[in-house]
Amino acid sequence: MIDKDDLRQNKIMTVKHVKTGNIYRVAMSNAKIINATNENDGQEMVFYGNEDLSMEFVREINEFCDGRFVVHEYYN
Repeated sequence: MIDKDDLRQNKIMTVKHVKTGNIYRVAMSNAKIINATNENDGQEMVFYGNEDLSMEFVREINEFCDGRFVVHEYYN
């Protein structure tokens, strides 16, 4: 599982999706990315994508850290 504090500290990492084995780069993950839609105001979000970021995704931090992703590699 991924530690939310690592994401909140904006540690540079790649992650592996457990089910598919796909590798993704976490582009931004600190608390500055906030979901601002009316029904989800204030949710912390994680912005990630494939390694060259040609495909990008946003996922709520609790869902991102629920076990479906694991750290593949830390940088720094």
